[in-house]
Amino acid sequence: MKRLVAIALSLMVALIGLVSCGGEKEATPTPPPEPYVIGITADLTGAAGSTYGPWSEGYRIYFEALNASGGINGHPIELLVRDNKNDGTRAAADIRFFAERGVHSIGWSSGSSTLSAGLEELYKHEINTFYLNACYPPSPPPNAYRYFYCVGTSPFTDVAAQLDLMDSLIGLDGAVVGLVATDVPGVRSVKEKMMAPAIEEAGGSVILEVVPLAMSDLTGVAKKFVDGGATAVIAYTFGHHVLAAAEGLQRLGWDGIFMTTTLVPGSLQNLARLEYANIHGIDWYLPVERSSAIGDAILAAGKAHGAAYDSNSHRNGWAAGIAMHAGLEACGWPCGKEDLADILNNLTIDDAAWLEWYGSPLQWSTNNHTSPTKGYVIVQWNEEAGQILPVSDWFSYDEPGW
Repeated sequence: MKRLVAIALSLMVALIGLVSCGGEKEATPTPPPEPYVIGITADLTGAAGSTYGPWSEGYRIYFEALNASGGINGHPIELLVRDNKNDGTRAAADIRFFAERGVHSIGWSSGSSTLSAGLEELYKHEINTFYLNACYPPSPPPNAYRYFYCVGTSPFTDVAAQLDLMDSLIGLDGAVVGLVATDVPGVRSVKEKMMAPAIEEAGGSVILEVVPLAMSDLTGVAKKFVDGGATAVIAYTFGHHVLAAAEGLQRLGWDGIFMTTTLVPGSLQNLARLEYANIHGIDWYLPVERSSAIGDAILAAGKAHGAAYDSNSHRNGWAAGIAMHAGLEACGWPCGKEDLADILNNLTIDDAAWLEWYGSPLQWSTNNHTSPTKGYVIVQWNEEAGQILPVSDWFSYDEPGW
């Protein structure tokens, strides 16, 4: 019996020694760093998907490229992407979903028709949110909402830039100007309450055509402009309607001035295919082929991370990515909601690469989440190059506020 006990004790000692040795050899694995979590709600497959899908894709590939280079402050970025199909109820449900998962921020890329329902939900949860579109309330001054930001430009300054350019080309006094307006709240408001009154005040007259979002052939609209004696047409609207209006006017042999904003996804690429000498426009960014550091980065990220859209259509989303990156990097880890909001409410981006590409500083303050000054460059069809190219230096307008 004593012998069995001695053997048992010897085995126990041996086993303890093995466990001890094993513990020394096998280090406890270090858990991976926790991620910054960013939600994206966007119209990916709805009627406006060709406009908002590219902007959200630019946002996505920015962070995927950032992950490939090590993330932010040593932490990866986790993206939660949801398709709101340009539906406000879906956008609101997405915001609720993101709140339940404790995201650090949201990227929101869909039309102004989704704002009412989406904002109602956002006000409940107070999540720092970037709106990837033209900058509608509650981002402009004087009453910017603490958690809602926009890197895009202002409809007020867009209208001023386009009408000043149009006036320099043909003179608005006595001109007949056709306006293409997609039937959504933001576009209609800009055309009916800003652009049309300004043209009439300058002595011109307006032919306003409001078209359903799903309409793809605007030849009939183009004919109304031609028959009405339009000397200029402004298509400040969704990308598929910009292209359809230009195609219809070209098909009819119209020789007036066609103006748009070529930031709209697909515009630079698709309008260039028309080889239409009448095309003039303004842009908030340089084309990626004309901006060195940032343009090269967008092109490389699109190739590396499975982009479905052309790189010039990514520019607005990429700009939002730069701004959110700057905010999270300054916030550090862990990054609380109020800490991030404090940083974003006082964010400035004005390095040389940004100014070459964007033309003016991004500068947010407590009452202005769109920047006080908006930069523009004029673009025009260049037959020799076979492209729509910048033909001016940067110029700017001050944001008047809503």
